[in-house]
Amino acid sequence: MKKVFVISLSILFLAGFFKPTLSQDKILNQLEKLFNACDKPGRPGGFAVAVLKDGRVIFKKAYGFANFENKIPFTTTSVVNYASVAKQFTGFAIARLIQEGKLHMEDDIRDYLSEIPDFGHKITIGHLLHHTSGIRDWVALVKISGRYENDVITNDFIMKLIKHQKELNFKPGEQFQYSNNGYFLLAEIISRVTGKSFCEWTQENIFKLLHMDNTRFIGDYREIIMDRADCYKADISGDYLNCPSHKEGYGSSSLFSTLEDMIKWVQNFESRAVGDDKLWKMMLEEGILNDSTKVDYGFGLELGKRYGQRSFGHGGSWCGALSQVSYYPDLKLATILISNRDPSGVYVDEKVLNLFLDYKAEEVAGKNNQLHVQKDLEIDPALLQEYTGIYKMQNWIIGVEKADNDLIIHQPWGEQYKVYPESDSQFYHKDVDLKFSFLRNNNNEIDRMIYTFKGSDNPPFQKLPISASQYPEISEMCGEYTCQELQTTYTLQIQDDHLIAAHLQNENVLLIRIDQDYYQGDQWWFKVLKFERDENGGIKGFRLNADSNNIQNLLFTRIRSTEKSG
Repeated sequence: MKKVFVISLSILFLAGFFKPTLSQDKILNQLEKLFNACDKPGRPGGFAVAVLKDGRVIFKKAYGFANFENKIPFTTTSVVNYASVAKQFTGFAIARLIQEGKLHMEDDIRDYLSEIPDFGHKITIGHLLHHTSGIRDWVALVKISGRYENDVITNDFIMKLIKHQKELNFKPGEQFQYSNNGYFLLAEIISRVTGKSFCEWTQENIFKLLHMDNTRFIGDYREIIMDRADCYKADISGDYLNCPSHKEGYGSSSLFSTLEDMIKWVQNFESRAVGDDKLWKMMLEEGILNDSTKVDYGFGLELGKRYGQRSFGHGGSWCGALSQVSYYPDLKLATILISNRDPSGVYVDEKVLNLFLDYKAEEVAGKNNQLHVQKDLEIDPALLQEYTGIYKMQNWIIGVEKADNDLIIHQPWGEQYKVYPESDSQFYHKDVDLKFSFLRNNNNEIDRMIYTFKGSDNPPFQKLPISASQYPEISEMCGEYTCQELQTTYTLQIQDDHLIAAHLQNENVLLIRIDQDYYQGDQWWFKVLKFERDENGGIKGFRLNADSNNIQNLLFTRIRSTEKSG
Protein backbone atom coordinates (compact mmCIF):
# COMPACT_ATOMS: atom_id res chain seq x y z
CA MET A 1 0.00 0.00 0.00
CA LYS A 2 1.19 3.48 -0.82
CA LYS A 3 2.83 5.28 2.09
CA VAL A 4 1.15 8.42 3.45
CA PHE A 5 3.67 11.08 4.41
CA VAL A 6 3.32 14.36 6.23
CA ILE A 7 -0.06 16.02 6.00
CA SER A 8 0.88 19.05 8.08
CA LEU A 9 4.36 19.96 9.29
CA SER A 10 5.58 22.93 11.20
CA ILE A 11 9.06 23.16 12.71
CA LEU A 12 9.56 26.71 13.75
CA PHE A 13 12.81 28.52 14.46
CA LEU A 14 11.67 31.64 16.21
CA ALA A 15 13.86 34.72 16.60
CA GLY A 16 14.75 35.38 20.21
CA PHE A 17 13.23 32.07 21.24
CA PHE A 18 14.84 29.00 19.74
CA LYS A 19 18.24 29.67 18.25
CA PRO A 20 19.55 26.80 16.13
CA THR A 21 22.45 25.58 18.27
CA LEU A 22 23.80 22.13 17.58
CA SER A 23 21.99 20.55 20.58
CA GLN A 24 18.70 22.22 19.65
CA ASP A 25 19.10 21.09 16.06
CA LYS A 26 19.63 17.60 17.41
CA ILE A 27 16.44 17.79 19.49
CA LEU A 28 14.36 18.83 16.48
CA ASN A 29 15.95 16.13 14.35
CA GLN A 30 15.23 13.52 17.01
CA LEU A 31 11.63 14.71 17.35
CA GLU A 32 11.24 14.20 13.63
CA LYS A 33 12.72 10.69 13.83
CA LEU A 34 10.77 9.84 16.94
CA PHE A 35 7.35 10.63 15.53
CA ASN A 36 8.15 9.31 12.05
CA ALA A 37 9.00 5.97 13.67
CA CYS A 38 5.44 5.84 15.06
CA ASP A 39 3.94 6.13 11.59
CA LYS A 40 2.51 2.82 10.39
CA PRO A 41 1.84 3.13 6.64
CA GLY A 42 -1.15 1.11 5.55
CA ARG A 43 -2.63 0.90 9.06
CA PRO A 44 -6.17 2.34 9.37
CA GLY A 45 -6.40 5.67 11.18
CA GLY A 46 -3.78 8.25 11.94
CA PHE A 47 -2.55 10.72 14.52
CA ALA A 48 -1.33 14.27 15.00
CA VAL A 49 1.22 15.54 17.52
CA ALA A 50 2.52 18.89 18.72
CA VAL A 51 5.40 19.89 20.98
CA LEU A 52 5.41 23.36 22.55
CA LYS A 53 8.27 25.13 24.33
CA ASP A 54 7.83 28.44 26.14
CA GLY A 55 4.31 28.71 24.78
CA ARG A 56 5.31 28.35 21.13
CA VAL A 57 4.94 25.44 18.74
CA ILE A 58 8.29 23.94 17.79
CA PHE A 59 6.95 20.77 16.20
CA LYS A 60 3.60 19.90 14.65
CA LYS A 61 2.85 17.02 12.36
CA ALA A 62 0.05 14.70 11.22
CA TYR A 63 0.10 11.21 9.73
CA GLY A 64 -2.23 8.62 8.26
CA PHE A 65 -5.93 8.66 7.51
CA ALA A 66 -8.98 10.39 8.95
CA ASN A 67 -11.01 7.95 6.83
CA PHE A 68 -9.13 4.87 5.73
CA GLU A 69 -11.74 3.55 3.30
CA ASN A 70 -11.80 6.76 1.25
CA LYS A 71 -8.13 7.64 1.81
CA ILE A 72 -8.98 10.99 3.43
CA PRO A 73 -5.80 12.17 5.18
CA PHE A 74 -5.56 12.88 8.88
CA THR A 75 -4.57 16.52 9.41
CA THR A 76 -4.01 18.93 12.27
CA THR A 77 -7.58 20.15 11.64
CA SER A 78 -9.19 16.69 11.76
CA VAL A 79 -11.87 16.61 14.48
CA VAL A 80 -11.70 13.75 16.99
CA ASN A 81 -13.27 12.99 20.36
CA TYR A 82 -10.66 13.93 22.98
CA ALA A 83 -12.61 11.79 25.49
CA SER A 84 -11.43 12.31 29.10
CA VAL A 85 -9.22 15.28 28.19
CA ALA A 86 -12.63 16.97 28.44
CA LYS A 87 -12.51 16.86 32.24
CA GLN A 88 -10.10 19.80 32.54
CA PHE A 89 -12.58 22.04 30.72
CA THR A 90 -15.33 20.96 33.12
CA GLY A 91 -12.93 21.61 35.99
CA PHE A 92 -12.20 25.07 34.58
CA ALA A 93 -15.92 25.84 34.43
CA ILE A 94 -16.39 24.79 38.06
CA ALA A 95 -13.38 26.88 39.14
CA ARG A 96 -14.85 29.92 37.39
CA LEU A 97 -18.22 29.47 39.12
CA ILE A 98 -16.49 29.04 42.49
CA GLN A 99 -14.52 32.21 41.82
CA GLU A 100 -17.78 34.03 41.04
CA GLY A 101 -19.32 32.80 44.31
CA LYS A 102 -21.97 30.71 42.55
CA LEU A 103 -20.59 27.40 43.85
CA HIS A 104 -18.51 26.25 46.80
CA MET A 105 -16.33 23.17 47.21
CA GLU A 106 -18.33 22.01 50.26
CA ASP A 107 -21.73 22.36 48.61
CA ASP A 108 -23.90 19.23 48.80
CA ILE A 109 -24.54 18.11 45.22
CA ARG A 110 -28.15 17.30 46.14
CA ASP A 111 -28.70 21.04 46.58
CA TYR A 112 -28.48 21.19 42.78
CA LEU A 113 -29.37 17.63 41.81
CA SER A 114 -32.25 16.63 44.05
CA GLU A 115 -32.91 13.48 42.01
CA ILE A 116 -29.61 11.90 43.12
CA PRO A 117 -30.30 9.29 45.84
CA ASP A 118 -29.54 10.12 49.44
CA PHE A 119 -26.82 7.59 50.23
CA GLY A 120 -26.66 8.60 53.88
CA HIS A 121 -23.49 10.63 53.38
CA LYS A 122 -22.97 14.13 52.04
CA ILE A 123 -21.33 14.22 48.60
CA THR A 124 -19.76 17.57 47.79
CA ILE A 125 -18.62 19.41 44.67
CA GLY A 126 -15.06 18.73 45.85
CA HIS A 127 -15.71 15.00 46.03
CA LEU A 128 -16.83 14.97 42.40
CA LEU A 129 -13.84 17.03 41.25
CA HIS A 130 -11.23 14.85 42.96
CA HIS A 131 -12.88 11.45 42.25
CA THR A 132 -13.55 10.73 45.92
CA SER A 133 -17.37 10.65 45.87
CA GLY A 134 -17.84 6.86 45.90
CA ILE A 135 -20.36 7.05 43.04
CA ARG A 136 -19.95 4.07 40.73
CA ASP A 137 -18.64 4.74 37.24
CA TRP A 138 -21.05 4.30 34.36
CA VAL A 139 -18.57 2.73 31.91
CA ALA A 140 -18.45 -0.69 33.60
CA LEU A 141 -22.10 -0.50 34.66
CA VAL A 142 -23.11 -0.12 31.01
CA LYS A 143 -21.12 -3.22 30.07
CA ILE A 144 -22.35 -5.31 33.03
CA SER A 145 -25.92 -4.43 32.05
CA GLY A 146 -25.34 -5.93 28.61
CA ARG A 147 -24.45 -2.96 26.41
CA TYR A 148 -21.35 -2.40 24.30
CA GLU A 149 -19.27 0.74 23.85
CA ASN A 150 -20.69 1.16 20.33
CA ASP A 151 -24.29 1.10 21.60
CA VAL A 152 -26.33 4.26 22.08
CA ILE A 153 -25.42 5.74 25.49
CA THR A 154 -27.33 8.97 26.08
CA ASN A 155 -27.09 11.51 28.87
CA ASP A 156 -30.53 10.38 30.04
CA PHE A 157 -29.36 6.77 30.28
CA ILE A 158 -26.25 7.75 32.25
CA MET A 159 -28.40 9.75 34.67
CA LYS A 160 -30.69 6.74 35.11
CA LEU A 161 -27.69 4.57 35.98
CA ILE A 162 -26.74 7.05 38.68
CA LYS A 163 -30.29 7.43 40.03
CA HIS A 164 -30.69 3.65 40.29
CA GLN A 165 -27.54 3.14 42.37
CA LYS A 166 -28.43 1.58 45.72
CA GLU A 167 -25.19 2.25 47.55
CA LEU A 168 -21.79 3.87 47.10
CA ASN A 169 -18.48 2.16 46.43
CA PHE A 170 -17.22 3.73 49.67
CA LYS A 171 -17.95 6.58 52.08
CA PRO A 172 -17.23 9.94 50.36
CA GLY A 173 -13.65 11.03 50.94
CA GLU A 174 -12.36 7.60 51.95
CA GLN A 175 -10.77 6.63 48.62
CA PHE A 176 -9.69 8.02 45.30
CA GLN A 177 -11.49 6.09 42.57
CA TYR A 178 -11.80 7.47 39.07
CA SER A 179 -15.43 8.13 38.12
CA ASN A 180 -16.73 9.56 34.86
CA ASN A 181 -20.06 9.99 36.61
CA GLY A 182 -18.54 12.67 38.83
CA TYR A 183 -17.69 14.93 35.88
CA PHE A 184 -20.97 14.17 34.13
CA LEU A 185 -22.78 15.38 37.26
CA LEU A 186 -20.56 18.48 37.42
CA ALA A 187 -21.69 19.35 33.88
CA GLU A 188 -25.31 19.02 35.00
CA ILE A 189 -24.63 21.28 37.99
CA ILE A 190 -23.03 23.91 35.71
CA SER A 191 -26.13 23.89 33.53
CA ARG A 192 -28.53 24.34 36.45
CA VAL A 193 -26.48 27.05 38.15
CA THR A 194 -25.90 29.14 35.00
CA GLY A 195 -29.28 28.61 33.35
CA LYS A 196 -27.52 27.58 30.14
CA SER A 197 -26.77 24.18 28.74
CA PHE A 198 -23.29 22.90 29.52
CA CYS A 199 -22.47 22.98 25.81
CA GLU A 200 -23.56 26.63 25.50
CA TRP A 201 -21.69 27.79 28.61
CA THR A 202 -18.38 26.23 27.61
CA GLN A 203 -18.76 27.56 24.08
CA GLU A 204 -19.31 31.14 25.28
CA ASN A 205 -16.87 31.19 28.19
CA ILE A 206 -13.96 29.08 26.93
CA PHE A 207 -13.88 28.08 23.29
CA LYS A 208 -15.09 31.35 21.77
CA LEU A 209 -12.70 33.42 23.88
CA LEU A 210 -9.71 31.30 22.85
CA HIS A 211 -10.83 31.17 19.21
CA MET A 212 -11.15 27.39 19.40
CA ASP A 213 -13.53 27.52 16.48
CA ASN A 214 -13.63 23.78 15.79
CA THR A 215 -14.14 22.66 19.38
CA ARG A 216 -17.35 21.80 21.19
CA PHE A 217 -19.01 19.43 23.61
CA ILE A 218 -21.84 17.48 22.06
CA GLY A 219 -25.17 16.97 23.80
CA ASP A 220 -26.57 14.66 21.12
CA TYR A 221 -24.56 11.81 19.61
CA ARG A 222 -26.35 12.38 16.28
CA GLU A 223 -24.93 15.88 15.79
CA ILE A 224 -23.22 16.58 12.49
CA ILE A 225 -19.56 17.48 12.98
CA MET A 226 -17.66 18.74 9.97
CA ASP A 227 -14.21 17.21 9.34
CA ARG A 228 -14.82 14.50 11.91
CA ALA A 229 -12.39 11.59 11.62
CA ASP A 230 -13.68 8.04 11.68
CA CYS A 231 -12.21 5.83 14.40
CA TYR A 232 -10.67 2.37 14.27
CA LYS A 233 -9.94 -0.15 16.99
CA ALA A 234 -7.92 -3.37 16.83
CA ASP A 235 -9.51 -6.69 17.72
CA ILE A 236 -7.64 -9.39 19.64
CA SER A 237 -5.87 -10.49 16.47
CA GLY A 238 -4.57 -6.99 15.84
CA ASP A 239 -6.86 -6.32 12.88
CA TYR A 240 -8.36 -2.82 12.90
CA LEU A 241 -12.13 -2.46 12.58
CA ASN A 242 -14.48 0.51 12.33
CA CYS A 243 -15.46 1.71 15.81
CA PRO A 244 -18.30 4.24 15.63
CA SER A 245 -19.37 5.96 18.85
CA HIS A 246 -22.95 6.73 19.86
CA LYS A 247 -22.12 8.10 23.30
CA GLU A 248 -22.93 11.42 24.93
CA GLY A 249 -21.76 11.78 28.54
CA TYR A 250 -20.57 15.37 28.27
CA GLY A 251 -18.49 16.84 31.07
CA SER A 252 -16.57 13.59 31.44
CA SER A 253 -16.05 13.09 27.70
CA SER A 254 -17.55 13.91 24.28
CA LEU A 255 -15.27 16.90 23.64
CA PHE A 256 -14.63 17.15 19.89
CA SER A 257 -11.62 19.20 18.86
CA THR A 258 -8.56 19.44 16.62
CA LEU A 259 -4.85 19.56 17.26
CA GLU A 260 -4.80 23.22 16.17
CA ASP A 261 -7.47 24.16 18.70
CA MET A 262 -5.92 22.13 21.51
CA ILE A 263 -2.67 24.01 20.96
CA LYS A 264 -4.56 27.22 21.80
CA TRP A 265 -5.82 25.69 25.05
CA VAL A 266 -2.34 24.53 26.05
CA GLN A 267 -0.88 27.96 25.27
CA ASN A 268 -3.43 29.33 27.72
CA PHE A 269 -1.67 27.38 30.49
CA GLU A 270 0.98 30.11 30.32
CA SER A 271 -0.74 33.14 28.77
CA ARG A 272 -3.79 32.99 31.10
CA ALA A 273 -5.81 34.78 28.43
CA VAL A 274 -8.79 32.96 29.92
CA GLY A 275 -8.71 32.48 33.67
CA ASP A 276 -6.44 34.44 36.00
CA ASP A 277 -3.62 33.17 38.20
CA LYS A 278 -5.94 32.51 41.15
CA LEU A 279 -8.22 30.37 39.02
CA TRP A 280 -5.32 28.34 37.62
CA LYS A 281 -3.90 27.86 41.11
CA MET A 282 -7.26 26.42 42.08
CA MET A 283 -7.18 24.12 39.02
CA LEU A 284 -3.98 22.55 40.32
CA GLU A 285 -5.08 22.01 43.92
CA GLU A 286 -4.77 18.41 45.11
CA GLY A 287 -7.64 16.54 46.64
CA ILE A 288 -7.45 15.44 50.28
CA LEU A 289 -8.96 12.24 51.68
CA ASN A 290 -10.63 11.97 55.06
CA ASP A 291 -7.39 10.66 56.56
CA SER A 292 -5.47 13.69 55.17
CA THR A 293 -3.85 11.67 52.37
CA LYS A 294 -3.31 13.84 49.31
CA VAL A 295 -4.83 12.91 45.95
CA ASP A 296 -2.77 13.68 42.82
CA TYR A 297 -5.79 14.95 40.90
CA GLY A 298 -6.93 18.55 40.55
CA PHE A 299 -9.80 20.10 38.64
CA GLY A 300 -9.89 17.59 35.76
CA LEU A 301 -6.11 17.39 35.70
CA GLU A 302 -3.79 14.56 36.75
CA LEU A 303 -0.95 15.95 38.85
CA GLY A 304 2.44 14.39 39.40
CA LYS A 305 6.14 14.22 38.58
CA ARG A 306 8.17 12.58 35.82
CA TYR A 307 11.93 12.36 36.11
CA GLY A 308 11.67 14.90 38.91
CA GLN A 309 9.67 17.35 36.77
CA ARG A 310 6.30 18.63 37.90
CA SER A 311 3.59 17.81 35.40
CA PHE A 312 -0.13 18.04 34.84
CA GLY A 313 -2.41 16.90 32.08
CA HIS A 314 -4.83 14.14 31.11
CA GLY A 315 -5.36 11.31 28.67
CA GLY A 316 -8.48 10.13 26.91
CA SER A 317 -9.72 6.94 25.29
CA TRP A 318 -13.04 5.93 23.78
CA CYS A 319 -14.14 3.86 20.78
CA GLY A 320 -10.85 4.08 18.90
CA ALA A 321 -10.08 7.71 19.83
CA LEU A 322 -6.93 8.25 21.92
CA SER A 323 -5.58 11.54 23.26
CA GLN A 324 -3.02 12.95 25.67
CA VAL A 325 -2.25 16.49 26.81
CA SER A 326 0.83 16.87 29.05
CA TYR A 327 2.47 19.99 30.45
CA TYR A 328 5.70 20.46 32.44
CA PRO A 329 5.48 23.92 34.03
CA ASP A 330 9.11 24.18 35.17
CA LEU A 331 10.33 23.40 31.65
CA LYS A 332 7.45 25.26 29.97
CA LEU A 333 7.19 22.18 27.79
CA ALA A 334 3.97 20.63 26.46
CA THR A 335 3.03 17.67 24.28
CA ILE A 336 -0.29 16.97 22.59
CA LEU A 337 -1.40 13.76 20.89
CA ILE A 338 -4.68 12.97 19.18
CA SER A 339 -5.32 9.73 17.30
CA ASN A 340 -8.28 8.00 15.68
CA ARG A 341 -6.96 4.47 16.17
CA ASP A 342 -6.53 2.27 19.22
CA PRO A 343 -3.83 1.27 19.82
CA SER A 344 -2.26 4.30 18.19
CA GLY A 345 1.30 2.93 18.20
CA VAL A 346 2.44 6.33 19.52
CA TYR A 347 4.24 6.09 22.87
CA VAL A 348 6.27 9.26 22.91
CA ASP A 349 5.49 11.53 25.86
CA GLU A 350 8.26 10.13 28.05
CA LYS A 351 10.71 10.15 25.14
CA VAL A 352 10.03 13.82 24.37
CA LEU A 353 10.62 14.72 28.00
CA ASN A 354 13.89 12.83 27.95
CA LEU A 355 15.10 14.88 24.99
CA PHE A 356 14.58 18.12 26.86
CA LEU A 357 16.27 16.75 29.96
CA ASP A 358 19.46 16.22 27.94
CA TYR A 359 19.22 12.45 27.71
CA LYS A 360 21.01 10.80 24.81
CA ALA A 361 18.82 11.83 21.94
CA GLU A 362 20.13 9.16 19.60
CA GLU A 363 19.02 6.43 21.97
CA VAL A 364 15.53 7.86 22.42
CA ALA A 365 14.58 7.57 18.77
CA GLY A 366 16.80 4.57 18.15
CA LYS A 367 15.07 2.41 20.72
CA ASN A 368 11.70 3.25 19.21
CA ASN A 369 12.95 2.22 15.76
CA GLN A 370 14.63 -0.97 16.93
CA LEU A 371 11.81 -2.56 18.90
CA HIS A 372 11.41 -6.20 17.88
CA VAL A 373 12.89 -6.33 14.40
CA GLN A 374 13.26 -10.10 14.58
CA LYS A 375 11.33 -12.26 12.14
CA ASP A 376 8.26 -14.14 13.34
CA LEU A 377 8.63 -17.88 13.96
CA GLU A 378 6.19 -20.66 13.26
CA ILE A 379 5.15 -22.32 16.54
CA ASP A 380 3.48 -25.71 16.86
CA PRO A 381 -0.23 -25.07 17.69
CA ALA A 382 -0.06 -27.82 20.34
CA LEU A 383 2.67 -25.86 22.09
CA LEU A 384 0.59 -22.68 21.97
CA GLN A 385 -2.25 -24.62 23.56
CA GLU A 386 0.02 -25.52 26.50
CA TYR A 387 0.54 -21.83 27.22
CA THR A 388 -3.17 -21.01 27.43
CA GLY A 389 -4.67 -20.45 30.83
CA ILE A 390 -4.86 -18.02 33.73
CA TYR A 391 -1.72 -16.69 35.44
CA LYS A 392 -1.68 -14.89 38.78
CA MET A 393 0.88 -12.74 40.60
CA GLN A 394 -0.54 -11.28 43.82
CA ASN A 395 -3.79 -9.59 42.70
CA TRP A 396 -2.73 -9.30 39.06
CA ILE A 397 -4.31 -11.88 36.79
CA ILE A 398 -3.42 -12.30 33.10
CA GLY A 399 -5.28 -14.57 30.70
CA VAL A 400 -3.55 -16.30 27.77
CA GLU A 401 -5.71 -17.54 24.91
CA LYS A 402 -5.00 -19.39 21.66
CA ALA A 403 -7.00 -17.94 18.76
CA ASP A 404 -6.38 -19.85 15.53
CA ASN A 405 -2.57 -20.04 15.54
CA ASP A 406 -2.04 -16.85 17.51
CA LEU A 407 -1.42 -16.22 21.19
CA ILE A 408 -3.61 -13.52 22.76
CA ILE A 409 -2.91 -11.78 26.06
CA HIS A 410 -5.82 -10.54 28.20
CA GLN A 411 -4.92 -7.86 30.74
CA PRO A 412 -7.15 -7.29 33.82
CA TRP A 413 -8.06 -3.73 32.78
CA GLY A 414 -9.65 -5.00 29.56
CA GLU A 415 -6.78 -4.59 27.09
CA GLN A 416 -6.12 -7.59 24.86
CA TYR A 417 -3.54 -8.03 22.14
CA LYS A 418 -1.69 -10.53 19.98
CA VAL A 419 1.92 -11.40 20.87
CA TYR A 420 4.55 -12.80 18.54
CA PRO A 421 7.12 -15.57 19.10
CA GLU A 422 10.83 -14.86 19.21
CA SER A 423 11.51 -18.40 20.49
CA ASP A 424 9.47 -21.48 21.39
CA SER A 425 8.79 -20.10 24.87
CA GLN A 426 9.13 -16.32 24.60
CA PHE A 427 6.70 -13.86 22.97
CA TYR A 428 6.74 -10.11 22.43
CA HIS A 429 4.46 -7.15 21.73
CA LYS A 430 5.26 -5.48 18.42
CA ASP A 431 4.64 -1.87 19.53
CA VAL A 432 5.68 -1.91 23.20
CA ASP A 433 8.84 -3.12 24.96
CA LEU A 434 6.96 -6.02 26.50
CA LYS A 435 7.71 -9.76 26.63
CA PHE A 436 6.10 -12.92 28.02
CA SER A 437 8.19 -16.00 28.84
CA PHE A 438 6.67 -19.38 29.74
CA LEU A 439 8.48 -21.73 32.14
CA ARG A 440 8.15 -25.45 32.91
CA ASN A 441 8.36 -27.36 36.19
CA ASN A 442 10.19 -30.61 36.89
CA ASN A 443 7.32 -32.54 35.31
CA ASN A 444 7.76 -30.58 32.06
CA GLU A 445 4.43 -28.78 32.60
CA ILE A 446 3.93 -25.06 32.02
CA ASP A 447 3.39 -23.61 35.48
CA ARG A 448 4.80 -20.05 35.38
CA MET A 449 5.04 -16.99 33.19
CA ILE A 450 7.49 -14.07 33.37
CA TYR A 451 6.18 -10.62 32.40
CA THR A 452 9.00 -8.34 31.25
CA PHE A 453 8.43 -4.62 30.71
CA LYS A 454 11.23 -2.39 29.40
CA GLY A 455 13.78 -5.05 30.26
CA SER A 456 12.61 -5.46 33.86
CA ASP A 457 11.17 -8.82 34.98
CA ASN A 458 8.18 -8.97 37.30
CA PRO A 459 7.96 -11.81 39.84
CA PRO A 460 6.70 -15.02 38.20
CA PHE A 461 2.99 -15.38 37.49
CA GLN A 462 1.73 -18.79 38.64
CA LYS A 463 -0.57 -20.75 36.36
CA LEU A 464 -3.88 -21.47 38.09
CA PRO A 465 -5.98 -24.63 37.85
CA ILE A 466 -9.32 -23.74 36.27
CA SER A 467 -11.10 -27.11 35.98
CA ALA A 468 -14.33 -27.19 37.95
CA SER A 469 -13.93 -30.92 38.66
CA GLN A 470 -10.93 -30.13 40.85
CA TYR A 471 -13.24 -28.34 43.29
CA PRO A 472 -16.54 -30.20 43.85
CA GLU A 473 -18.03 -27.27 45.78
CA ILE A 474 -18.05 -25.16 42.60
CA SER A 475 -21.38 -26.74 41.60
CA GLU A 476 -22.81 -25.04 44.68
CA MET A 477 -22.38 -21.69 42.95
CA CYS A 478 -24.55 -22.57 39.96
CA GLY A 479 -27.77 -20.61 39.62
CA GLU A 480 -29.35 -17.38 38.42
CA TYR A 481 -28.33 -14.10 40.02
CA THR A 482 -29.96 -10.72 39.48
CA CYS A 483 -28.72 -7.20 40.13
CA GLN A 484 -31.63 -4.98 41.13
CA GLU A 485 -29.54 -1.85 40.58
CA LEU A 486 -28.98 -2.67 36.90
CA GLN A 487 -32.05 -4.87 36.40
CA THR A 488 -29.92 -7.56 34.77
CA THR A 489 -29.43 -11.29 35.36
CA TYR A 490 -26.48 -13.67 35.04
CA THR A 491 -26.52 -17.47 35.08
CA LEU A 492 -23.57 -19.23 36.69
CA GLN A 493 -23.13 -22.69 35.18
CA ILE A 494 -20.50 -25.32 34.45
CA GLN A 495 -19.54 -25.74 30.82
CA ASP A 496 -16.66 -27.89 29.56
CA ASP A 497 -15.49 -28.36 33.16
CA HIS A 498 -15.29 -24.59 33.72
CA LEU A 499 -17.48 -22.30 35.82
CA ILE A 500 -18.79 -19.46 33.68
CA ALA A 501 -21.11 -16.48 34.12
CA ALA A 502 -23.50 -16.27 31.17
CA HIS A 503 -25.62 -13.28 30.12
CA LEU A 504 -28.19 -12.88 27.37
CA GLN A 505 -26.18 -10.14 25.62
CA ASN A 506 -22.63 -10.25 27.00
CA GLU A 507 -19.89 -12.74 26.22
CA ASN A 508 -19.34 -15.56 28.72
CA VAL A 509 -17.04 -14.85 31.66
CA LEU A 510 -14.66 -17.58 32.82
CA LEU A 511 -14.62 -17.70 36.64
CA ILE A 512 -11.48 -18.94 38.40
CA ARG A 513 -11.56 -20.19 41.99
CA ILE A 514 -9.03 -18.27 44.10
CA ASP A 515 -10.30 -19.41 47.48
CA GLN A 516 -13.54 -20.66 48.99
CA ASP A 517 -16.32 -18.25 48.02
CA TYR A 518 -13.79 -16.04 46.22
CA TYR A 519 -13.56 -16.10 42.41
CA GLN A 520 -12.02 -13.95 39.70
CA GLY A 521 -13.40 -13.42 36.21
CA ASP A 522 -11.44 -13.05 33.00
CA GLN A 523 -13.21 -9.85 31.89
CA TRP A 524 -12.37 -6.34 33.15
CA TRP A 525 -16.06 -5.61 33.74
CA PHE A 526 -16.67 -8.81 35.76
CA LYS A 527 -13.51 -9.24 37.76
CA VAL A 528 -13.91 -10.26 41.45
CA LEU A 529 -16.82 -12.21 42.95
CA LYS A 530 -17.19 -12.70 46.69
CA PHE A 531 -20.07 -15.04 47.49
CA GLU A 532 -22.28 -14.44 50.51
CA ARG A 533 -24.05 -17.14 52.53
CA ASP A 534 -27.18 -17.20 54.68
CA GLU A 535 -27.37 -18.39 58.28
CA ASN A 536 -27.70 -21.99 57.06
CA GLY A 537 -24.57 -21.80 54.93
CA GLY A 538 -26.39 -21.61 51.62
CA ILE A 539 -25.34 -19.27 48.83
CA LYS A 540 -27.57 -16.19 48.78
CA GLY A 541 -25.66 -14.02 46.30
CA PHE A 542 -22.36 -12.39 45.50
CA ARG A 543 -20.71 -8.98 45.50
CA LEU A 544 -18.94 -7.90 42.32
CA ASN A 545 -15.86 -5.69 41.98
CA ALA A 546 -14.83 -4.63 38.47
CA ASP A 547 -12.99 -2.13 36.28
CA SER A 548 -9.99 -1.62 38.57
CA ASN A 549 -12.37 -1.15 41.52
CA ASN A 550 -14.41 1.59 39.82
CA ILE A 551 -17.22 -0.81 40.71
CA GLN A 552 -17.15 -2.13 44.28
CA ASN A 553 -19.52 -4.50 46.11
CA LEU A 554 -22.26 -4.44 43.45
CA LEU A 555 -24.89 -6.82 44.81
CA PHE A 556 -26.24 -9.80 42.86
CA THR A 557 -28.93 -11.85 44.62
CA ARG A 558 -29.53 -15.49 43.80
CA ILE A 559 -33.06 -15.96 42.54
CA ARG A 560 -32.78 -19.61 41.50
CA SER A 561 -30.42 -22.47 42.21
CA THR A 562 -29.62 -24.79 39.29
CA GLU A 563 -28.01 -28.19 38.94
CA LYS A 564 -24.57 -28.60 37.39
CA SER A 565 -24.84 -28.46 33.59
CA GLY A 566 -22.42 -29.58 30.90
